[in-house]
Amino acid sequence: MPAADHRPTDRYGMPTPASKRFPIAEGLGVFVGVAAWDLLAEGRLDAPKALLIAVACSLVWYGVRCWRARRPPKR
Repeated sequence: MPAADHRPTDRYGMPTPASKRFPIAEGLGVFVGVAAWDLLAEGRLDAPKALLIAVACSLVWYGVRCWRARRPPKR
């Protein structure tokens, strides 16, 4: 008999994703987006600026995930 799955579910009964994982994919997407915007708008790549924006966005997103994971579920 399979083990019971005790993961939290949303209001539709679907399992919620792991909420405390660091958002690496989102940060990489922000980095690529900012770098592409700079390249298309200014004609040069400003990697430190794109990296700084991507790291800041990832940290904010991680903070929001941790905050939402600690909140009690709404009923």
